[in-house]
Amino acid sequence: MNSNECIEQKGIIEDITANRIKIKFHPLSVCAGCQIKSACNLKGNQGNFIELVDKSGIYSVGDEVNLVIKKSLGYAALFLGYLLPLIIILLFLVFFLSLGYKEIFAGLGSLLILAPYYFILYLVRNNIRNRFKITLAKTTTE
Repeated sequence: MNSNECIEQKGIIEDITANRIKIKFHPLSVCAGCQIKSACNLKGNQGNFIELVDKSGIYSVGDEVNLVIKKSLGYAALFLGYLLPLIIILLFLVFFLSLGYKEIFAGLGSLLILAPYYFILYLVRNNIRNRFKITLAKTTTE
């Protein structure tokens, strides 16, 4: 795959149980000089975890690996996680205000509408997981 079409992130395998691999990865190195890194979703330098299914058996705890995902899938994840909920909130806020609700109730109602949205995402999580394929590869040391 062309590197312009993919997002790559280095990580270290923390734990392996059955066919599941737990990988710890740190934010990109460009985050080090960022002025707002403390407010970022990447949680500074603490690192984040991801759990993947791997049946190959070629990985062991402590291996450094590359996580690779297509950029288009990254944009789809941003849409599902951030943009679509924002659109839903705004649409329902306008809807409730047009019905004559007070602003506080319109705001609370539009936020409560997100509960069914996230419940639906939870119900289709396996379908989403199958769609968002993350490729795992050992890093080569030179």
